Amino acid sequence: MRLLIYAGKLFVEAGARACLLSPGEGVYNRAKINQQGLFMDRLFEFIVNHYILVSIFVALLAALFVLESRRGGQKISAQAAVNLINRDEAIVLDIRDRKDYAEGHITGALHIPLNSLKERMAELNKHKGKQIVVADKMGQHAAMAVKQLTAEGFENVVRLNGGIADWKASNLPLVKK
Repeated sequence: MRLLIYAGKLFVEAGARACLLSPGEGVYNRAKINQQGLFMDRLFEFIVNHYILVSIFVALLAALFVLESRRGGQKISAQAAVNLINRDEAIVLDIRDRKDYAEGHITGALHIPLNSLKERMAELNKHKGKQIVVADKMGQHAAMAVKQLTAEGFENVVRLNGGIADWKASNLPLVKK
């Protein structure tokens, strides 16, 4: 960016653009507007000149988004989980540790911590016909449990979107032992 004086008038030049500054106009504001426009011009120029690179980047970004959304199985909202539980079509599997489970859990939930899920898989065999809703603290670790359950032959397994934190945020009840 350069300041130019041409024919007694002050100009701000930024790349290919030059703009006349009137006496009452702030240099900083005009220069900032020109820089934003210059950025968009250069971005567009980069995209045009490197369309193959940009196409690969967009494809990789889309693939990452698709893989991450499918990574841990299907998500279910707290309200949809309530509907399934009330119709006795689902069982809730709480994979949090004992301390968190004791602080409050969903009514009728089975408590099997994530680190002992493989050893206690036999406890879930009687619920193979029902949908299993996996609940954790924030929705971050449920994907691993869903993956383990589907590997063991459970077909109808979903994870609670947002975990127990989302359940609490929806003002749904938790019971304590």
